[in-house]
Amino acid sequence: MKKQICILALISLVLQGCFYYAKTDVDLLSGVSKDLVENIIIRSPDKSKIAVIDIDGEISLAPRSSSFFTSPSIASDVQLKLERAKNDPLVKGIILRINSPGGGVNATDTIYNEIKKFKEEKDIPIVAHCLDVAASGGYYISMPADCIISQPNTVIGSIGVIMVKWNVQGLVEEILKSEVSVLTAGDKKAMSSIFKSSSPEEAAIYQNLLDRVHERFINVVVEGRPGLSRDDVIGLADGRIYDGLEALAYNLVDRIGYFEDALDEVKTRAKTPYPNVVIYSRMVSETPVSYYTQGVYSNPVPITGNLNSRNFNRTGFTSGLIPQMYYLYAADFLMAQ
Repeated sequence: MKKQICILALISLVLQGCFYYAKTDVDLLSGVSKDLVENIIIRSPDKSKIAVIDIDGEISLAPRSSSFFTSPSIASDVQLKLERAKNDPLVKGIILRINSPGGGVNATDTIYNEIKKFKEEKDIPIVAHCLDVAASGGYYISMPADCIISQPNTVIGSIGVIMVKWNVQGLVEEILKSEVSVLTAGDKKAMSSIFKSSSPEEAAIYQNLLDRVHERFINVVVEGRPGLSRDDVIGLADGRIYDGLEALAYNLVDRIGYFEDALDEVKTRAKTPYPNVVIYSRMVSETPVSYYTQGVYSNPVPITGNLNSRNFNRTGFTSGLIPQMYYLYAADFLMAQ
């Protein structure tokens, strides 16, 4: 009985939409203040700078929120940091520090486009450094880089697209002992409904859409990896993952290395042997900034807001149950949203 009540409550939340509630003083459109603090993590007497930009976690266009804090979406965060670096004439190179399994196709493509645009507007070297995972969309966004450096055990690849479509009709009918009717005007209007199975024609529509988005991914890799032919990329683009050493053997990355290697690579390409290395954050701390407090393997947590105004984000099961396309590795994550 308790199990049935829990399931009914879950379905009720799905139907109503699960709302996250937090009070912040953050603008609902931009997420947070656009002000960025520059922190020097490796100091040099030279004036030149190398900027490290972190792309960490699921790639999304939605602001990231916790109980009291709100920070911008990853896409917005990357755009703002690239803008800051572009407007600083002392920044001579960029390290994209990627630790992401990917995410939404549009959010991924947005970051990719922002990096490409940055490179066109400010012709400085970009080195991608891949940490634990740079798979699917996490790999996609590395394509504009001049050099991709992976650690030996980094998860790379997953060149594919996924969509999860739920069908809870049987579950609902079993619990409620009644049928669910879906009424529409337009015979394909309800093809995304969680209360019906997809017809063969609807499944074909979804598959055509996925194939086209997959083709876009393949085109991006072909453009970004000139050492690979189109046939090479197609052979690697079945969604499987590779470790860093395999990725190097298949020419998906340029070399194996760690942060110091990425830094040496961008310094060589930028012809700046003694740059300051900086990161951007929105957290102002009275603790002196050092290699250890905000170093090359730390990511300052953006803290904003107080308990003054409301920020409603539609999250949880509602977003997880609507069929959406993802450049995402570890698809079980979608089931848990």
